[in-house]
Amino acid sequence: PTRFMGRRPEVKGRRKDGSEFPAEATISRIVLDGETVFTAVVRDLTALRQAEDALRARERQMRMIIEAMPFGLATIRQATGEILFANSAFGALVDCERRKLAGRHIAEFAGTELTEKLVKGEGKPDLASP
Repeated sequence: PTRFMGRRPEVKGRRKDGSEFPAEATISRIVLDGETVFTAVVRDLTALRQAEDALRARERQMRMIIEAMPFGLATIRQATGEILFANSAFGALVDCERRKLAGRHIAEFAGTELTEKLVKGEGKPDLASP
């Protein structure tokens, strides 16, 4: 058995003009009229890689914007109260380094009333309204 069978490894494809491109290859073995043959399916991943690069660039841009905000911003998991992300301004407000906030509970930094409202989802905007 070949090392590619049953997997979809990324390989380098070569176009007719000689240029290379990222590809995904799937190889299968079948028996056809008593003879073992292999089929190979190759998918060009160029557009996928470009989309991933664009998404990473957009994420970096958004993080820079959020980090530059002059007010504290945190993303909190409603079900648990866990802080998922916070900018430096939020860290300064609660006197904790931003990188040490993720994974901690909002109750460590907010009063009981605010924590209960956040976990209950009270006061959140109705995103379905026009």
